[in-house]
Amino acid sequence: MRKRTESLTFPKDPLATMRELQDLNASHRTETSPAEESESVNVLPSPAGHPLQEAILQLLAAPYPPTLTRGPFTVTSVKIHTEIWYRVGLAATLTGRTKQDILAEALRTYLDTLCRTATNAQEAHDTETSASRAAD
Repeated sequence: MRKRTESLTFPKDPLATMRELQDLNASHRTETSPAEESESVNVLPSPAGHPLQEAILQLLAAPYPPTLTRGPFTVTSVKIHTEIWYRVGLAATLTGRTKQDILAEALRTYLDTLCRTATNAQEAHDTETSASRAAD
């Protein structure tokens, strides 16, 4: 019995085909305003001594284990906007790193920034509280 392989055709110019697919993908992307792109997420609802918030900040401030790149790992599905995934792919191609490594580094950076921002807000709140008590 002979297998049918007519559907398995390869483009003569793969680069041109790739550009065509990228153009098609670009035509489906939604335009975002610069205000939306620069919008930052509100880090925490309030800086003042909430016990759960303080406990989470202590956990976030703990150093990462030295075996972070060797596991254990959690496999997950995350919904990411197509434009972001596209750019992560471009960054992976540019740097020679995997998308997974890029995302892991971005998440570590985000968590470190979150922790620093919350800690600074807590310190500012503590300073303000101390100053108002001293004034009384």
